[in-house]
Parts: sequence; C-alpha cells; structure tokens
Amino acid sequence: MKTEEGTILLAILIYVAAFTALLLLAGFLFFKVIKATAREIERKSKGAIGMKVKLIDFNGPAPVRAHDNDAGADVFAPRDQTIYSGQVYKFPLGFGLELPDGYAGFIFPRSSLSAHGIVCELPPIDSGYRGEVHAIVSNVGNNSYDIKKGDKIGQLVIMPVMIPEFTYEKSAERGTGAFGSSGR
Repeated sequence: MKTEEGTILLAILIYVAAFTALLLLAGFLFFKVIKATAREIERKSKGAIGMKVKLIDFNGPAPVRAHDNDAGADVFAPRDQTIYSGQVYKFPLGFGLELPDGYAGFIFPRSSLSAHGIVCELPPIDSGYRGEVHAIVSNVGNNSYDIKKGDKIGQLVIMPVMIPEFTYEKSAERGTGAFGSSGR
C-alpha cells in the first residue's frame, strides 16, 4: 500500500512540475509576443512606416516636421511676397521629390494661414515628376497678406493613391443628374 501511495504521489508531483513548466513557458512566450508588439507600436508611432523619400536639391530648404508624428512637413517661402486679395502666387520651394509609384505629394494649407484666407491649392505631385516642387498659394480673404522669406507657407503630405484604369461601361443605376437632382 505504501508503494502505491508513493507512486501516486510521485505521479502527482511530476504532473504538477510539468504543468508549472508549461505555465512558465506560456508566460515567457506571451511576454515575448507582447514585447515584440510593443516595439512595433513604438516604431510606428515614431513615424517609421518604412518609407524614405529622396529629395532632389534645387537650392532650397528641405521640408521639416515640427513633431515626429506630424502628417505634414513644413515648407518655406523662398522670398518676401505680398499676396493681394484674390491673387494666386506660385512659390518655388527649392526641392524636388522622388516618390515611389502609388504615392503622391500635396502641399496642404497651414491652419494658421488659412485663418487669414491664405490657402494652398492641392495639385498632386506625381511619382514620376522630378522637377522643382511649388506651393500654389491663394488669398481668398479680403485683405492683402505679407509673406516673408523663410515663413512656413504650407505642409508637404505624402499619401498613397489609387491608380485606376478608366473604362466606358453602361450602367443603369445612376443617371446624369447632379447638383441637387436627387431632391432636397
């Protein structure tokens, strides 16, 4: 009887030891996965999406982000310029871009300038374009606005774009009506 109890006790101890080892292994693996996930989140939060954009030097300053996680990088006025109400002005920015296919660049308006009616238009900077990038700045306000050399005049944002294939196909689902044709 004593031998049977000893064998059972030994089997229980082996089972408990094996179960404990499995729990420790599972905890270790769980910790490794959490740590790797945390590193990936930290890498992405620092703006490291894995894309580098080569600049082409046209003798101007490079775009600069104020913070690592900003969507846009500030671009700067190359000279003093007064923009009168209703006027559109094209600022050469002193750099070009080599964007990968499937991406386009845009010079977005800055909120501080937009509040004064100074906005950037958004023509796309295509991936195949290798010339100098320009900011197209419009004054949609009622007053003239003085821009000084070195002022931040817009924000360069790089975005993925869909490149569609256009085809003509008949569709019965939608007519040609527009501008409120579906009712009020």
